Amino acid sequence: MGVETPRSGKADESMRITWQRIMSVILSIFLSFTVACSVDHSIDREIARIKLGMTQAEVGKVFRMTEQEDPFVSSAKKYGENVEEQKEIVSVAGRQTFALEGSMPPGASSIRAVFTNGRLSEITLHFPQKYVARTSWEVFVHHAVEKYGRPVEAVFSWGWDYNWSDAQTILHILRVRGWKYGEHDDQFYEVRLVDAQSVEEVRTVATQVKGGKHPSELFGAMEARIDRISDVMRYLRHVYYVPGDYLIHWLLARGSRLAQFFEIRTGDYGGFLSGLISLAAWLIMGSWGVAALLYILVAFFMFVDRMQKWRNKGAG
Repeated sequence: MGVETPRSGKADESMRITWQRIMSVILSIFLSFTVACSVDHSIDREIARIKLGMTQAEVGKVFRMTEQEDPFVSSAKKYGENVEEQKEIVSVAGRQTFALEGSMPPGASSIRAVFTNGRLSEITLHFPQKYVARTSWEVFVHHAVEKYGRPVEAVFSWGWDYNWSDAQTILHILRVRGWKYGEHDDQFYEVRLVDAQSVEEVRTVATQVKGGKHPSELFGAMEARIDRISDVMRYLRHVYYVPGDYLIHWLLARGSRLAQFFEIRTGDYGGFLSGLISLAAWLIMGSWGVAALLYILVAFFMFVDRMQKWRNKGAG
């Protein structure tokens, strides 16, 4: 009877992860094929006996409702973003968030409902770790797609989550993973139905609240008049920080764990961290530019040299 060594254990773990990735790719191909061949190109807007577009009174007849903090605000607190700004977006957009209590779908532990201007615009089913432990991700995704409809567009996100959409609805199937003793395991699954129109409305409100500016304020700087040398320097400063600001914005927008680990905040826009990232980006782009210029010059002089030799040969 053999004894499993640490090396063999690591090899088995590596093989398991590789096999999971292969299965995720196969699943994505299968789902894309299924979506393409399906006759019913629509997402079911009803989940757990409630349907997108229902009023609070109608949902209240099915579940008990307890108002809670909006996920936009919770996310801003968690990742160090502008909480007051998110509260203003929630208020102007007319969003209200409720935890629903009552008869849950099999395996689900909770339901979150978001209303926009009094209409149900988002439904999220949460499946806890004990459900995850007995249901593989591939099986969960397959059953979710079979149950909630076959949309027109499928987007594969490397096995972490899936997003589908049709003209009216967005279906988001998500898994959140954690780290334990150096190994990653699934913590919980979520199925989320979102009204597509409400997403556009919230985006419009967010743009208005933020003044229509990107955190780097590059576009505002470009539109500003340049009357003095200080205006030129301010313009150049905005341009310099663009790479760093964009990367920070991308990490925060995705709720990246990298941003959480390094404690990246919105206050880092135009700061020391953004400056370091921008410096590295400009150096890389500059080296590429110099290399391209040298290549062009060498090619040009080689061409001139060959033309000169061709002329000398013809004259001789």
